[in-house]
Amino acid sequence: MPVDEIERRRERTRVRDTAVIIYTSGTTAMPKGCELSHEAMTRGPVERAARRFRTADHDVTWGGGPLFHIGSLAPFIGSVGTSGTYLTDVVFEPGRALDLMEREGVIAAWPWFPAILQPMLDHPDFSPDRLSSLRKMLLIGPPALVERVQTLFPQVEVMQACGMTETAGIFALCGPDETPEQRATSNGKAVPGVETRIVDLETGKDATHGKVGEILVRGYCVMDRYYRAPEKTAETLDADGWLHTGDLYAMTPDRRLTFKGRAKDMLKVGGENVAAIEVESYLCNHPSVRIAEVVGRPDERLDEVPVAFVELVEGTALSEAELIDFCTGKIASYKVPRAIYFLAANEWPMSATKVDKRALRQRLESDQTAMPSK
Repeated sequence: MPVDEIERRRERTRVRDTAVIIYTSGTTAMPKGCELSHEAMTRGPVERAARRFRTADHDVTWGGGPLFHIGSLAPFIGSVGTSGTYLTDVVFEPGRALDLMEREGVIAAWPWFPAILQPMLDHPDFSPDRLSSLRKMLLIGPPALVERVQTLFPQVEVMQACGMTETAGIFALCGPDETPEQRATSNGKAVPGVETRIVDLETGKDATHGKVGEILVRGYCVMDRYYRAPEKTAETLDADGWLHTGDLYAMTPDRRLTFKGRAKDMLKVGGENVAAIEVESYLCNHPSVRIAEVVGRPDERLDEVPVAFVELVEGTALSEAELIDFCTGKIASYKVPRAIYFLAANEWPMSATKVDKRALRQRLESDQTAMPSK
């Protein structure tokens, strides 16, 4: 296409025209193409890069995920929009990532998820001194991991956030005035220009403060539609412009949000709701547990019961009985995992950045004896 034709098309582009189609990860359903506008893709990332994340005249930002994932593409656009430097690689390898970050003097890091950050912190060549230039980190993880990071990097502002592909990334973020405890246990408040609601799963009405429900999001960052999927679009976007996310949150009176997992990760144990993420967070408090993922296993008496898949910290030993005993009496009895399956680091089924729980359920259903407990 001639350069002058490209320029003519650029001049005709409106901020609400579709800029990209990014596909969801597909860990709970078939991937769907989210049509995101130019405004959705640039406004939030550039504003946050300039006003919230910026610490120097020229920021150096590192992203651990692939650029087809909104969690990496959004900060990349933010770096471009503020004339910063964005670091990435053709492959993620913990030692290689540490070398790159140290060599280039990274200031802001976007590991996003434990699956990316944990291998770096546990790498034999890791030392906080190697990342002495680091000042900002965006991480969504259990309190134990966030607290560990805050201890390792006291000079770093650790931020949790809420985000998804359908909202072009971040729609809520920790504020600069939040305490370390608040940062470890909550995911911030809605960013400027974005509204959030928590609705009761059964009634669809606004939930009371502190009660877990589905979060609805409305604002400039929300996708326009799913590509060639009008039925899915109608299920997700209502007539008032609210995006029904399928994510579970609780909200405090001052509108601070706490992630409680996916609606499809909510277990029903003998009629009681159990958020998988609550059990996972408790399991991660054990010093030998590196990663924990909880799914439901069908049960004749209780409909389903929690089962945990766990990766241990290298060099440690822990039995199924010991880990179950760690939970007994500390969390409600119906939340205690009925079985523990131990996995090695290379055995986790992964999407681009997260553990694929659908694959864990399939493993459990197809052959529960394929991964015997220790």
